[in-house]
Amino acid sequence: MTRYNTGYASDEKQWFTEQRFSALNRYDDKTKKNILRLEEKFGNIGFTPLDIPLIKDDNFFQWYFENAIPSVKQNKDVATEYTGGSSFLSIDQMPDWYDTSKSVWSKNKVDIEKRWPELWDQFYEYLPFDQIVGLTVWSSIKDIVAHRDQSLFLDLPLEFRIVMDQNTVDNFWVSEVLPNTSVEEKLSTSAIPLNLDTNSFVWSNLRTQHYSKFYSNHKKITFIFHWSNKINWKKYEKIIERSIEKYQKYALISSKKIVDFVDI
Repeated sequence: MTRYNTGYASDEKQWFTEQRFSALNRYDDKTKKNILRLEEKFGNIGFTPLDIPLIKDDNFFQWYFENAIPSVKQNKDVATEYTGGSSFLSIDQMPDWYDTSKSVWSKNKVDIEKRWPELWDQFYEYLPFDQIVGLTVWSSIKDIVAHRDQSLFLDLPLEFRIVMDQNTVDNFWVSEVLPNTSVEEKLSTSAIPLNLDTNSFVWSNLRTQHYSKFYSNHKKITFIFHWSNKINWKKYEKIIERSIEKYQKYALISSKKIVDFVDI
């Protein structure tokens, strides 16, 4: 592991630059142009709650803990170099064609869409996705160190999460961390707030690291929407606009420029 906890990325800024370039090139020219426009508009948003209704299901919460199993780290990633061991319980919605042996974490494949159609319908109704092909539901079993995910490195808040949490104190944080520095040198931090009128959030994987504290006497599950899901960019823009307006006091707004994180 490097001194700034980046797994196999020895130079984070260079690696982030390569990852952003690769992500942009997955899109057609029209979509790429729109993404670049949205980066200029929303790139400074490190984290915000989402202005959508609470998404909860007590029956799912109980079912989850009856069926989730430990997820084992199979491959090193940008977060840490280690493999083996487990930090989470997991249930995963994955397409049949997906080769789980190549994933960073082992998968406990369950057809959540089929088993919980009303919950799945809420995802489509409220979140900015045209197609959801990958979803992981995790519950940590230990403290989670600050890290970025093996995900998108566009300069946008694109890491969508839904958190169902029984904790009564702050336990989940997002911090702005420059490339090649550690969370101890963070520029700013926002706690993922409890007891809002929403339990959905989004953060920037490029600009921030996230981390959590585990309390064994309270249960929490986090829905993690994979980077491969197809985004509805018009819906995305509207959701982010109204979310920042409503939840500005909880948001993490960066004063840095994109060139502080990637080379342009």
